[in-house]
Amino acid sequence: MRISEEEFKNTEAILFSYKKIDNQINQIDVDIANLSREYNTYKSFDYSRDKLSNSNRLSNEVEDFIIKKMQQIELLKNDKQKLKSYKEKIEVAIHNFNLEEKTLFKLRYIDEANWLRVVQEMHISKDTYYKLRKSVVISAAYSMNPARALKEIEERYKKGYIE
Repeated sequence: MRISEEEFKNTEAILFSYKKIDNQINQIDVDIANLSREYNTYKSFDYSRDKLSNSNRLSNEVEDFIIKKMQQIELLKNDKQKLKSYKEKIEVAIHNFNLEEKTLFKLRYIDEANWLRVVQEMHISKDTYYKLRKSVVISAAYSMNPARALKEIEERYKKGYIE
């Protein structure tokens, strides 16, 4: 299995981002709560009793404000769902790692250890580190994109060989 250099870098960036996803989801929850409070505050006012002018300008402004807040909340909820889905894809990839790959993933992408520390803690050579790192990234790329993996397997089958 092969991936381009760009896809390798992108997949590595995804692996590095994994540990930040829960914080991003929590921040979205805070933003949703704040917007909901604003929305509920304005929604609870009864502007119909206070006749300020002959126009509906004030009520239109309030309605526009409430609609805008509702739209912002929906956008945040969509972002939150995308992050959760993104996290689940990464977790599928992590689940597919073997024990060595999981160890390297934790050290390199969660703890952000440099290659020297990983080599020392795992008691492996520099060459083994780079082979294992490549294996982790390729495995993750295919796990997060199962349609691509299936397509490649089908192509190999048609050619008459599977590695």
